[in-house]
Amino acid sequence: MKKVKSCISMVLVCALFFATSTFAAARASDQIAIYTMDVTATGNGRIAIMFSVTGADFMDRIGAKSIDVYERDATGWEIAGSYDADDSGMTASNVTKYGNTKYFYGEPGEEYKIEVTIFAEDKYGDSDSRSKTFYVTAR
Repeated sequence: MKKVKSCISMVLVCALFFATSTFAAARASDQIAIYTMDVTATGNGRIAIMFSVTGADFMDRIGAKSIDVYERDATGWEIAGSYDADDSGMTASNVTKYGNTKYFYGEPGEEYKIEVTIFAEDKYGDSDSRSKTFYVTAR
């Protein structure tokens, strides 16, 4: 009976260790608490590029670092448009969260690859970013 209790105790300790390790790996960064990005073809060639970032606290700067739009051509992908952090509607300062929708006007029926990078920078200058690539056909 003593061996069984010892074995069960060891299993519980191991389970607790693994559960704690998984939680630590899954938690957000020191700057980014929650983020979302999405792309939707809305019609007449217009593509909506949406992003939202919630910081872990008040952030010195938060929002989208870059949005790059590529159009498929005969040889691969060619840059068709881009926005950076200094463009209007891309970032906000001294807030906990920021989100916006930027629009790209393409050609109906054309396929586009869109790379969105969001970021948050704290008052110490430390920052973190996340990127996602979307593929969409303009309608």
